[in-house]
Amino acid sequence: MAVKFANRMNLLKGSEIRALLALTAKPEVISFAGGMPAPELFPTEGVKEAACKVMDNMGRGALQYTGTDGFASLREKIVARMAAKNDIHVSIDDILITSGSQQGLDFSARVFLNPGDVVLVESPSYLGAINAFKACEPTFVEVPTDDAGMIPEELDKILATTENVKMIYVIPDFQNPTGKTWTLERRQKFMELINKYEIPVIEDNPYGELRFEGEFLPSLKSMDTKDLVFVPEYRQFCEDNLCGNYNLVPACPPACGTVEEMQAKALKYEKALVLQTVLKDPIMDPVLFKQAKHAQNILTEQLARQMQEAGKEDILIMSAGPYKNCSCMSAYSVDAQKMADAVGMVCWADDSDVRFFTQILFHEDYSKPHK
Repeated sequence: MAVKFANRMNLLKGSEIRALLALTAKPEVISFAGGMPAPELFPTEGVKEAACKVMDNMGRGALQYTGTDGFASLREKIVARMAAKNDIHVSIDDILITSGSQQGLDFSARVFLNPGDVVLVESPSYLGAINAFKACEPTFVEVPTDDAGMIPEELDKILATTENVKMIYVIPDFQNPTGKTWTLERRQKFMELINKYEIPVIEDNPYGELRFEGEFLPSLKSMDTKDLVFVPEYRQFCEDNLCGNYNLVPACPPACGTVEEMQAKALKYEKALVLQTVLKDPIMDPVLFKQAKHAQNILTEQLARQMQEAGKEDILIMSAGPYKNCSCMSAYSVDAQKMADAVGMVCWADDSDVRFFTQILFHEDYSKPHK
């Protein structure tokens, strides 16, 4: 009986990268195409010392099976480093250790893609990612680029006219193969379109920290507000009238606007200042809670007024519960837990403390109001 392979195997061909690496293995060849580091610069002694330390201190644990998401303490250090270095605030549950970027790209394809789904990529794009995605049988659509990065008008046109776009793959920093780095303006416009169309983005950043001149630019993930905060189902708190103000207060639903209208209003802003009040071991008194929320809102309003006097004229306040003309975070469908995770604050914990949040949204360039 003949061996029969899956149909997807017809799509798999010899990797051009594999052929390139085979060529660079020849000692007489110096390749400028493969991005191969100079082997004499490898920190062999440091790696040897680290490996010996691991085996001496925790060798049995290091050789044992562990969770498929990776070593917990390493993931914790990655969380801390991403927050300090990249202004990306995630939890340990968001970190998955892979065996190199190719496995991560393969996972991305398996998570998002069915046969025939559309993947948008820069023109040109990284060959290794294309090969990793091919096994899931997508259709690739190239988005034109220039020296500043992906052209937002072209991306908008493609998203508006192309059905079944499942994800976008980009390399904003020192792109492979062009070496281009997206400007800050292009990154901002790109994220505006992503929030508009709600398309998942695979941001590949292998070279972002290999900068020898100029300023480091923010990652796309650090500029992501929608994925971190907005959860339409969270509006149900208002719809169920749990605070008693539904259809009574102009700042509350339905008068304040639909879920889509409220999110669009908030997404005009690039920055958010999050304020928190913590009641330590409070007496379970509804009056106390109301007073604490009111004090939080007054403090937020005072700070917002100072920001306006300093030139930040166009701002938006999200209050802790309805307050004057300010809508609360539930009205905006803001998930307080995700918001707290995004800024490194605690929302819910195994204690009796009660925590209130407010936000002041403002623009990156606040020298003049945005319309």
